[in-house]
Amino acid sequence: MSQNLRSVFKILIVCANFFLIGCGGNFFQLTAKKDTSEALYQDARDSLNDQDYDTAISKIVEIRTKDSGFYLRCEKVDGIKICPREDLAGAYASKCGLNFVTFVSSLTSSSGTPFLFFMQKFKDVAVAPSSCYEAQKVIETFGATSGVRSAEQNLFMAVLGMAKMGTYLRDVADVNQDGNADATYSSCNSSSISTDYLRQVMSGMGLVIDNLAAVSAVLSGNSSALTDLDQIKQTCGSACAITDPNSSSFDEAVTRVLLRSSDMGIEPTSGCTFPTCCL
Repeated sequence: MSQNLRSVFKILIVCANFFLIGCGGNFFQLTAKKDTSEALYQDARDSLNDQDYDTAISKIVEIRTKDSGFYLRCEKVDGIKICPREDLAGAYASKCGLNFVTFVSSLTSSSGTPFLFFMQKFKDVAVAPSSCYEAQKVIETFGATSGVRSAEQNLFMAVLGMAKMGTYLRDVADVNQDGNADATYSSCNSSSISTDYLRQVMSGMGLVIDNLAAVSAVLSGNSSALTDLDQIKQTCGSACAITDPNSSSFDEAVTRVLLRSSDMGIEPTSGCTFPTCCL
């Protein structure tokens, strides 16, 4: 088996854990009552398969409200993964605009600055950035840092971090969806990108860095976007390593300069490099 096929296989294993692909049959097919947690969960699984993410989310949230014990389950039963929280995170990520397999497969040939690269990955994709943050919060119920989560969950979080960076930036910086920052956009201006969006972008970068080993393990090619993230972190320090968007380490001024810069950000024609922008 080639290294590339091994990588795709690993990706599919994680995909099966988070984005249900119709394997393993209907575990709850004998459930008679339609208002039980088991029946609600099966409805959610069916909705995920149908790409009806809003319904899947509402069903699992209903389980969380009515039956916390079932919601917190994460185990295999007769070879079938029963893990409502992972499924909920997968539904939120999909609603955000993330196609897991396609996105991860594209990382092996990445080039350009990480922020621009991830933004361009969501060109012509309907995005709902806040759903990526909802997915993050769900997975963090398994553990706040990569050291206490499973390898599959860490891979998911790393990819989710990239999606956060890409969707939040695409939503405001590339409104016309041509793959470049719009002519009227400037990272220096709060009218172009809000403080809240900046916090989400930088916490997305922090998620990637915190879980970098997990995503690197499934890539067979060189991903300069991933390599460059660590170099950017060395340049801007703790402000570029946050995973919590509400962290006190967030530095708005540094973030705006970073995104504006032609060498590290999303505006290659800005005419300035880090840290000389937005002065």
